[in-house]
Amino acid sequence: MATATYEPIATTTLTTAAATITFSSIPGTYTDLRLVLVYKVSTVSSTPALQINSDTLGRYTKINTNGNGVAVSAASSIGQTSISLANQVDTTIPQIITVDIFNYASTTVKKPWLITTSEDRNTAGSVNFAAATYNQTTDYTTLNLSILYGGNYSIDTTATLYGILKA
Repeated sequence: MATATYEPIATTTLTTAAATITFSSIPGTYTDLRLVLVYKVSTVSSTPALQINSDTLGRYTKINTNGNGVAVSAASSIGQTSISLANQVDTTIPQIITVDIFNYASTTVKKPWLITTSEDRNTAGSVNFAAATYNQTTDYTTLNLSILYGGNYSIDTTATLYGILKA
């Protein structure tokens, strides 16, 4: 069985609050990408979101499931200007999001994403799984992690982009 090698491409740790974290000049030399975001936000209405190549033309689609130990929910969205990465946010407890982007450098297929979110709320957490796609066949050279609905990523938010090589 083939094993994958994860190589850090870039890491950003905020020393001041910011509304956007950008990874640019992403090399096309890997088979897949993994984005890991450990964050807090400045306001509870803030939501992390991902855009590819700064494209805001409504080309993002997502299906989402969420469970919190008490209830489950599911939702879908099409024609979005970015992909929302979290259902709940917190200003005091760090949250973690992982986004796996498959076949990102291909210019002949649309790339599927798998998004997982874990939110610890001191016994009231939730887990979120989503599948998403960017409905373009262009290669990914820039990833923008923006904040929807106002606010910022808080100080000490860390985002790491990994390139994955499959043996």
